[in-house]
Amino acid sequence: MKTIRAHLFRRDLRLADHPIWQETEETPTIAVVFEPSTSFEPVRKFWRESVDDLKRRTPHLHWFELSGDPAQAWRSLNERVSITHLSTALSWNSEEEALLEAVKTALPHAQWRFFRDQCLHDPDKTRLGAIRSFTPFYHDIKKQPIHGAYLSRRIAIPAASNERLSPEEFNGGETAGLTQLYSYLRHPEGVQNYHERRNGMLAFLDSSKLSPWLAWGCISPVRVAHELTELLSQDSGHEGAEKLLYELYWREFFKHTSLALGQTLFSLSGRKHRIPDITASEEDFERWKLGKTGHRFNDANMRELLHTGWMSNRGRQNVASYWAKSLQGDWRWGARWFSERLIDYDPESNWGNWQYLAGVGYDPRDRVFNLDRQAELYDPDGAYQSRWLEG
Repeated sequence: MKTIRAHLFRRDLRLADHPIWQETEETPTIAVVFEPSTSFEPVRKFWRESVDDLKRRTPHLHWFELSGDPAQAWRSLNERVSITHLSTALSWNSEEEALLEAVKTALPHAQWRFFRDQCLHDPDKTRLGAIRSFTPFYHDIKKQPIHGAYLSRRIAIPAASNERLSPEEFNGGETAGLTQLYSYLRHPEGVQNYHERRNGMLAFLDSSKLSPWLAWGCISPVRVAHELTELLSQDSGHEGAEKLLYELYWREFFKHTSLALGQTLFSLSGRKHRIPDITASEEDFERWKLGKTGHRFNDANMRELLHTGWMSNRGRQNVASYWAKSLQGDWRWGARWFSERLIDYDPESNWGNWQYLAGVGYDPRDRVFNLDRQAELYDPDGAYQSRWLEG
């Protein structure tokens, strides 16, 4: 029987820092991707550009794009090419694991090769024990070396760029991701000001904007951490690099905790097994998601998401708190809406953060954001609100 090796790309749409693209006899000759389920064009555009970027640089691979029912799509593909070996990244949450099970059912005789992606530390090797909250997790895991086995030592570094993109102009793909990473690290208003600007909501350089490429695996967190560590080794007082690395560990925290939560990641009672009070109606939800609640700060953020697929971290915290706490809505509705609209949708960070802000997650406190005060602090002249409500 002829050996046919395939790789299922999921959230690892890159060549650098990737375990499959090492010099081994197991390198695949077939690449498979599954279209996003959302119909939202900004997300589909970013995914399409990411796949096309890989296609251009892998002329030796035969690419297949699947859609629809996963099991049926894979059975049809297997009838055409008879896949004998399949590699893919391990899942971090129960929903993605269910989709992977459909593939296993459709390919009962294939030999599988799994690897752990999307993390700085392999949870199977760190053995941290029960995770209580972020702070002790951070102090424990920082003592361990960053997983660098798949860090590509030779990588094409893009030329420095001072282009200032707008959120409507996110370009998908590894090439664009590496360009954004190194442009941000070199820009005079980039990472060195991250600790001071990261709560900004209007300017593109208010934050690194790396999350879309991290979410789709166009760049690896190991690569980002490596570059930030290099900056810190050159300048121990580099507050921007230190803060961005710290925020990268928040992403790591939600990855690791998702494995412990299993299906609880998506349950109403959350990690605390506490049912929140819910009084908001479907009509309330429609007004919230369309940015028509009447609260300008919430509505501006929701309209930015509605039109672009992007929202700042500060904005996400506020609108989540407003829906789950102030309006007393089902936090899962908000999390699902984000999953459909965010260009940088990362399942673990999204659902973990929503639990956190709804008071059913790992947050040791049960906090409520005062949106009026938040608007005074982070949009004092109302420029951001005017941009999305009147612009």
